[in-house]
Amino acid sequence: MSEEEKKQINPHYAIHQLAKALFGGGENAAKKIRQWQDVISGIINGSLEIGSRTPMKNVPAWITPEVIFGGFATGRYAAGGELMPFEQDLRKRLRVENLEEEQVRLPLNVYYVSADGRQELLQALKSRCYRVKVPEESMLLVAAWLFDIGEVERATILIESLSPFFSHLRFYPAPATSPLRELKGDVIFVRDVSYCVSNLRKKKKQISVLQMNEAINVWTPLYDRAVSLFLETVDGDIPVLEIDEHGKLKRKKNGQPTATGGLPCKKFAPDWNARALVLLKDYQSASEQPHLMCTKHRDKKENFARLRHYLEIAYRAPGELTSRDIGYIRKILASYVTAHGAPNSELRIRTIQMQKSMALRPLHHILAQILADRLATQAPEQGVADLNKFLGAVTKDEAKKWGGIAGDDLPPSIIRKASMCKEAPMSQLVEDKILKSSEAMASQLSLLTSRLRASRSEDPELSQILQATYLAFRKRRSLLLLNLQSQVKFEELPWVQAVEPWIINKNDSKVATLQALKMVITLVFEYFPETILPNKLVKEIRALANDVDLNIPLVDELAADIFMGEFTINFLKAAKEAAKLLQGTLYERYYQIDFGYILKLDDAGSLNQTRISPGFANLCRKRLSLGQSKMHGAAGNGAIIEQAQILTTHNFASLWNALDLEDFKPNLPSTAKRIFTWVCKQQQIEITDWRARLHQKKNCAYAFRQMIFFLSLAGETEQMRFLEWMSEFFAKKPIKRDSEFQDILDDFVVALKGGKPECVFLGWNTDE
Repeated sequence: MSEEEKKQINPHYAIHQLAKALFGGGENAAKKIRQWQDVISGIINGSLEIGSRTPMKNVPAWITPEVIFGGFATGRYAAGGELMPFEQDLRKRLRVENLEEEQVRLPLNVYYVSADGRQELLQALKSRCYRVKVPEESMLLVAAWLFDIGEVERATILIESLSPFFSHLRFYPAPATSPLRELKGDVIFVRDVSYCVSNLRKKKKQISVLQMNEAINVWTPLYDRAVSLFLETVDGDIPVLEIDEHGKLKRKKNGQPTATGGLPCKKFAPDWNARALVLLKDYQSASEQPHLMCTKHRDKKENFARLRHYLEIAYRAPGELTSRDIGYIRKILASYVTAHGAPNSELRIRTIQMQKSMALRPLHHILAQILADRLATQAPEQGVADLNKFLGAVTKDEAKKWGGIAGDDLPPSIIRKASMCKEAPMSQLVEDKILKSSEAMASQLSLLTSRLRASRSEDPELSQILQATYLAFRKRRSLLLLNLQSQVKFEELPWVQAVEPWIINKNDSKVATLQALKMVITLVFEYFPETILPNKLVKEIRALANDVDLNIPLVDELAADIFMGEFTINFLKAAKEAAKLLQGTLYERYYQIDFGYILKLDDAGSLNQTRISPGFANLCRKRLSLGQSKMHGAAGNGAIIEQAQILTTHNFASLWNALDLEDFKPNLPSTAKRIFTWVCKQQQIEITDWRARLHQKKNCAYAFRQMIFFLSLAGETEQMRFLEWMSEFFAKKPIKRDSEFQDILDDFVVALKGGKPECVFLGWNTDE
């Protein structure tokens, strides 16, 4: 492909994002506006090449750029920008306050190259009191370590090679007052303590609960007193609503319930007026207090407001009450007594007790502050080893400070917010639904990967540097890349390359890494079988596999809007893995694949120094004759990409073959049933937005494909049992099936019985 033929990024997308930022508002609006302005300026003046792995001119790929939504580089450095607070402190200590801020980084970097600065870094290394937020911040730590072990020449070469960037980048770590606690085995945490504390602090007051409490404590007792006063005036039985033999209210022809019992306002005790006046004054006093939650008592259509109106008339001049008024009072009293019981009745006493106990229940926003206080005593950047120690009942001191009640338990909703910082094995976090998706797993797997990678170094200080650097590197946002380019790899960092001789693939670390790989894939298969492997997870799996010399052909999910029409050789390799595993199975039959042809295909070529397979790309395009040949643009690209996913099983076959996952075989039938149930539930969700509807269809089609993968491995006997289970499933649960989904199910049954389906379930079609 020539330079002219290379796909270019349309700047209209960036302009659209800038417009959204300008009119969107929000606390980060100013930052977003600045970032998109930087992107647009860089595209216009040529300083940015969006779509390249080196988007900033004359800046090497390993430097971490500031990257925003969509993978756009802004032209700024992640390790640059404004001086951090600790840098300002060092600036004062080194007495370089007279320098402009953009000139300060050079003397700060130079200081850490000096003997005094290196000694400071070595002390931080030994105490573990440092933090690396961006990969560049560990470079001078590595240099100090190399000097310390006598590798002066290697350290000097490293420093000299990066010194041109000393004026722009922060190559030193942030100091910390406490060391990071080292986690062992596969223990991880989802969010650190500082995040959980902040999240708990943000817990808002529950308006509905406050309204309920106000009603119970203020307005309901006043309503009760008004009812009691009028019930005293009833001549005859207490009014109630009539109930039929079925326990339902009897109603008149106009639909109104019928009341029975005596009429109110027929007799008044000598002190009735005095007590009525007290009640009216008490209501007025309560109304003037800052009870801002409840407004129902003011609604003139509500029974309480109407009863107060009649109470004022009865107090002032009972003779002015008409027969219609008295009938309405009788109806209000009857409704109240039927619903809540007469005053002093067993039902009413029980109801009052229940209401008061509800009003005494602790307010969640207060309990959230109490738990936040407890967690705030822990190291902010770490997890909590034993979370249960912080989940006890409210103490007297806490109740005194926050207004809660001593002895109250923390509710599950508050505990869930804190559980994000719980340290536990990944399998436990998945089982406890703290990690709720494969995406969430991917985000946290880097903790485990960094630990396993760091264990390859026998030097504990180098090990901790590598771990901190890897974690920071994995937070680096991916760039938008075109023309089959790849993201920067960890091994490309110059300071990682400098210590490569001290990174050894030990047997025990290999065993641990392989166990971790199997554990991760098994968890995904067991808990998230309906979702495809997200790119973040594929990236971590690829890193772990490389560490144990497993050459697994893993492929990423490609973006339809920037697809170049070509596939790297890895796609063909992955398809061959699928062919070896699934030839002659339900999978091949359902998707009408000629796995024999794929096994013979061998046409590796080269494009932009990237190995590709033109034959695999052609095969994907030919397969569009299954009903998608008219598709163009992003939809056409999406259809081709989906065929690639079908042919490769999107990594499932490659992983199954490489990791020997035979232990998972007993779970295959139940996993397939879980996916089928999920797909059917998705069909019941009515979505009006067309984009969301297409997204739902794609997800269902991808899940269906993975279900067929698991069923294919389960064997023909289990497939027949699955067919029987499907009949029972639909008999027990009436599932709405439109004609399209019914056709999909019918063709699936045909394939299960050994036939050739007319069409297959695909996520992209000609309507898109």
